[in-house]
Amino acid sequence: MKNKNALSLLGSVVLILIGLYVVIHPGSSLNMVVKIVGIALIIYGAIGVVGYLTGKSEKNTVNFIVAILIVIVGLFFFTSPSKVVSFFPTVTGILLIVAGVRDILSAIRTKGNLVPLVLAIITLIFGLIILLNPFGTVEILATVFGIALIYNGITSLIGALKK
Repeated sequence: MKNKNALSLLGSVVLILIGLYVVIHPGSSLNMVVKIVGIALIIYGAIGVVGYLTGKSEKNTVNFIVAILIVIVGLFFFTSPSKVVSFFPTVTGILLIVAGVRDILSAIRTKGNLVPLVLAIITLIFGLIILLNPFGTVEILATVFGIALIYNGITSLIGALKK
């Protein structure tokens, strides 16, 4: 149990430090973050592949194929972080636009509270801003990501200290 708690504490501190680095250096940190995500994907996918091949996980061919694809995506992230960084804002913008339109339609159908409609419109506007100016918003997205890492690290740290 002590080892598990020590790992939780260490992981929390690492998240906070990475988050701080990303917030302080949003532009230059993106490649590093993409490489870290790539490593995590490679490890996650490899665990799935090894589990399938050794019989330690369910013999599900779909899960095996997904695990292989995760490794391939992880390798792409690790070896080509600048390409990932260049398409990340565009994908984020498209996803926000789709979510905004979906939420607007849902809010109109429910005809109730005005708050969901306003939030959906804000989501749509953010998506359009990101899509129309993808490179101008990359650093903002990195900063938000860094803040999320810091928040996650702090909440994990608090949870680990309570144990």
